[in-house]
Amino acid sequence: MNENPEQYSRRRFFGNVTTGLMGVGLSHLLSAEGLHGQSTAPAWQPGRNRTHHQPRAKRVLQIFCPGAASQIDLWEHKPLLQKYDGKPLPGEEDFLSFQGKNGVIMGCP
Repeated sequence: MNENPEQYSRRRFFGNVTTGLMGVGLSHLLSAEGLHGQSTAPAWQPGRNRTHHQPRAKRVLQIFCPGAASQIDLWEHKPLLQKYDGKPLPGEEDFLSFQGKNGVIMGCP
């Protein structure tokens, strides 16, 4: 390395140490699964109806709720929300997004 030691910062040193340790960890994981070097097991390929783990889930349910109240609004009291409860957002009355026109402000339940 032709670098000046004064330019070698502490942040850069720890970044290099972290990268090196990640390489050691990855090497260990690959050797534990037999993927480091030659392997007799067939290689896993995505989309071949075969995974490297036995599937346990039979169904997946994804719930998407646009416009739902956030946990901050539900658990933290905000006096201004009570003041503007049921009124449109000031300055955004005519705003139109891809979900439609904005609704009214909901106070803390």
